[in-house]
Amino acid sequence: MGVTTTIEEIARGVEGLGIVTLVSGLVIALVRAANILIHSRSGEGAYRTVRTVFGRSILLGLEFLVRFAAASSGWDVIHRSPSWSSQPHALGS
Repeated sequence: MGVTTTIEEIARGVEGLGIVTLVSGLVIALVRAANILIHSRSGEGAYRTVRTVFGRSILLGLEFLVRFAAASSGWDVIHRSPSWSSQPHALGS
């Protein structure tokens, strides 16, 4: 198993983690909103809860997706030697 394959497998795992974060954040937000609706019958409070909790999970999920996408594309830039380059790159081919 090469380094590129390992990076791709890690990328898939982190992408999955980002998706799980988004979905679980939505479920948690809806459960908490339902709890508020049942106990206090406050539609505004339930809306704010969904907005806050799901908003945070969106930010966290996107953080996983974007950060690792940037890191893995940076790896691609370092790992591949451009065709116009006359010098060998530091990591070897």
